[in-house]
Amino acid sequence: MSVRSGQPSNEPGELLVPAIPSIYAAHLVQLAARWQIPASVLLEGTGLHEAQLDDAQARVSPYALRLLFQRAVELTKEPGLGFYFGLQLKLSSHGSVGFAAMTSATLREALKVAERFLALRAPFLSPRIVEAGDNAALELGSVFPFPDSAVRGFVQSAYAA
Repeated sequence: MSVRSGQPSNEPGELLVPAIPSIYAAHLVQLAARWQIPASVLLEGTGLHEAQLDDAQARVSPYALRLLFQRAVELTKEPGLGFYFGLQLKLSSHGSVGFAAMTSATLREALKVAERFLALRAPFLSPRIVEAGDNAALELGSVFPFPDSAVRGFVQSAYAA
């Protein structure tokens, strides 16, 4: 899914293009196991397969990832699942974007890296730095169509953690 100026593409076919690193799906499968949700059950109907998640170079489509988020929320029935997911993700989970943020001299520079490059890893997010005096925060908006409020809450919680 391409994002132009913080807006999703108008081409619905791009939602089916594998563009998001599979590590996010792999982490969610690992997390759901804490609620005794087998990978095969979680992945059912998403078009994703366990072997695909073991491949560091694999990509998943935004549509498949949304289905996975939705299934995880429904199957675990855990309102804080997004928060737990966000805590499980380390900066290194975000590949070169995370490593660039880790090597930044200041937190503000790390936030600027995230603002500029996060869409390469999570094209459904629209990051923006909000500054007030000496303070800065990264505000994350979603440019992905989340029709389900539980899924929207999952994504917002995950990336706010």
